[in-house]
Amino acid sequence: MAFPTCITNLSGNFTKDCKIPPVIGLEENAFIIPYDDWDRAATLINAAGTIMTEAVLKATAQKIKVQAFKRYKDGGYDPKENPDAPDGTTHSFSFVSPKNDSSAKEFINALLSGTRCVVVVERKWKGTANADAFEVLGYDVGMTGTSTMKYYADSGSHVIVLKTPADEQEPRVPYTWNEGTYADTKSVFDAWAV
Repeated sequence: MAFPTCITNLSGNFTKDCKIPPVIGLEENAFIIPYDDWDRAATLINAAGTIMTEAVLKATAQKIKVQAFKRYKDGGYDPKENPDAPDGTTHSFSFVSPKNDSSAKEFINALLSGTRCVVVVERKWKGTANADAFEVLGYDVGMTGTSTMKYYADSGSHVIVLKTPADEQEPRVPYTWNEGTYADTKSVFDAWAV
């Protein structure tokens, strides 16, 4: 069965920007937020489905701050082909836990139980006027967790990976989160740490 194409607005060019070249990496903080803690009725996304213009969490939302040393934190997406529906993407976020105590294990066990999460990151590359600084991974489907730990690898720490479940897919690449200005978005992001 052939599926109709969903590409209706393919336009523009991908030209290099010598004034704002790409920069690798993520800033120090990221937040893991349980999937059910988002107020989806109040959260706003633009008509193109690319920018979250207002991120609204429930009053009781957990906001788990993730910090990792140097390059021990990463994320992104991969395309996912689907023979029975339009193609989508698989979102992922991984980090090496700076904690190896029992509280880290409690968190990991919660992830392994199938808890779905969304991750918000701040990129080092921020785009023109810092408009592309923040991204939201796993918003539409949520990501579940796995963990590994080797005594002689990754400083003997837990490597935690959140990823779109294998039998599901996100309908699009991660949303850019921008509430008007970088300062406004950064203010909300930083307030989550309190």
